[in-house]
Amino acid sequence: MPYRTLNPDKIIETAETLQRRISERFPGSGLSGVCRELVDVARASKQRIVAVSRPNWALRVGIALILILGIGLLGYVATIIEIKRGTENLFGVLEGIENITQGVGIDVKPYVKMAPRHDATGDSVDLDAGADIFYKLTPSMTLTLTFNTDFAETEVDERLVNLTRFPLFFPEQRDFFLYYIFKFVCI
Repeated sequence: MPYRTLNPDKIIETAETLQRRISERFPGSGLSGVCRELVDVARASKQRIVAVSRPNWALRVGIALILILGIGLLGYVATIIEIKRGTENLFGVLEGIENITQGVGIDVKPYVKMAPRHDATGDSVDLDAGADIFYKLTPSMTLTLTFNTDFAETEVDERLVNLTRFPLFFPEQRDFFLYYIFKFVCI
């Protein structure tokens, strides 16, 4: 297909032709100034395209040096680390810790929110309270209860305009739903 890339020479040629025709037909109009600026922008863009298309040897050599240093450091670290094989435990054994209990296993996260209100009937204070209660049934299972959940602590989602056919996704930010989420996330 002939239109896969734009030819900057053709763009400059077309803009110069347009400038010449406008100058002939509408002398002294502001439109010829606009065409002159369009030609200047096209020429400057062509120069930038040429500059960007040249290989950046300093960057390439720098990346190669960083890769070589990284591989060398990895080789050095590999000579230092003692690798155990067979039936030996790779992570070691923790000894000497005895009589550890879980305790009661209740965590309470209360909140109180006060907001002043000014209206025709007078000044007053709105009071709002609630709590999140976490009870560890076992060390790996937690019962979570909430009373009057506080969604006010959540950050406001960024305002976005969706011009695609796909729905927007906003990650969960409320602590109540994020508690122990790391146990369910696959890495």
